[in-house]
This record gives sequence, C-alpha cells and structure tokens, in this order.
Amino acid sequence: ITIYETIGVKDGIRCKIARAYMQKAISLNNMNKLEDSFDFFYVAYNIFDAVKSDDSVAEEAYTAYMLATLANVLRISIDYWQILSNGLSCMALLLYHSRGWDDISWLMERILGYMESLVSLPEWEDKKDMYIFHREEFNRYLKRRKS
Repeated sequence: ITIYETIGVKDGIRCKIARAYMQKAISLNNMNKLEDSFDFFYVAYNIFDAVKSDDSVAEEAYTAYMLATLANVLRISIDYWQILSNGLSCMALLLYHSRGWDDISWLMERILGYMESLVSLPEWEDKKDMYIFHREEFNRYLKRRKS
C-alpha cells in the first residue's frame, strides 16, 4: 500500500503531500541524485493523477515530464506514452481553458517533443496520428495567443 492510499480522501491533503514529495524530488534532482529523485517524482505523479483537481493539473503535467525525463536518463522501463499523454492532457486543460498558465506553455512543447521522439520508433508508430493532432492543436493555440 502506498502512502497516498492511507491518508484519507481529502484532495487538499493529498495535494499538499504530493507537493512535499515534488519539492523533495526537485531538491534531489538539483543535487544530481537522479534515482532518488525519480522515486519521489513517481509518488508525487501518482498522487496528482489520482486527485485530478484544478490545483493539481499543472503539477501533474510537470511531474509527468520529469518522470519521463528521468526514466529515460536512468533507462527505467515505464510506459512513456501513458505518462506523457496524462501530462499532455493536463497541459491542454490548462492552456485551452485559460487558467492563467500561459507562461508554462514551454512544458507542452517539451512533452510534445518527447512524443515526437517516441513516434519515430516502430513500437509507437500507431500513436503518430495522436501526436500530429496534439501538435496541430498546440500550434493553433499559439497562433490564437499571438493575435
């Protein structure tokens, strides 16, 4: 049983615990303790993914991005597409519904960049259409924002 399953059902409490895990993960990442950082990001990501509140979507997108980044560096086997898709969904929710997160659209760009590298691999070929769709949607968003 993971810790976030034992702390009750209050989303606010879960988000506070997830943010504490994320801060620890960032601190470890800055100290170049990547394996430990990955573990803390993984717990934070799972909590945010379980909560799905407005307060957690940005953090979920960021932790999804960091999880994929660290897993790639550490050669840890995870379902990149699932994690990045969740992060992408969070970013789309934030950006397209104008929740004040325009300044982190760089994160959408990074997640899409990861997806682009994945769809060039044979095992992810079937995801190419979804990647192209999200890339075009994001480009339309950027054009609307400039005008």
